[in-house]
Amino acid sequence: MASSSADDDRDTLKRLKHLGRKLSKNLTSSVDNLLQLLDKLELVLSNLDQNPARPIQESLVLPMKTLISDELLRHTDDDVKISVTACLTEVARITAPNAPYEDEQMKVLVLI
Repeated sequence: MASSSADDDRDTLKRLKHLGRKLSKNLTSSVDNLLQLLDKLELVLSNLDQNPARPIQESLVLPMKTLISDELLRHTDDDVKISVTACLTEVARITAPNAPYEDEQMKVLVLI
């Protein structure tokens, strides 16, 4: 049983790293492409437990940074904004009770 859990963790790590890289390199791509990546990221995030193991926390760094990029936070498409918000909500749930971002970053998120 432990092997299955370890395999699941490795798969999650790979998916998070892959999606983080892909999203960060495609910030200016088509709305459809962004939505597809954000939907996949939200699905992975929604399946994570609160306070995951350190390797998974480390693999969250790039997706978390990318989600608060100006290209995504100030995107003109409402569907992209909604998908980003859904991902940010999952990040907040996973990292609770700790704030996922610095105070100044959180203030910007509240304003958007």
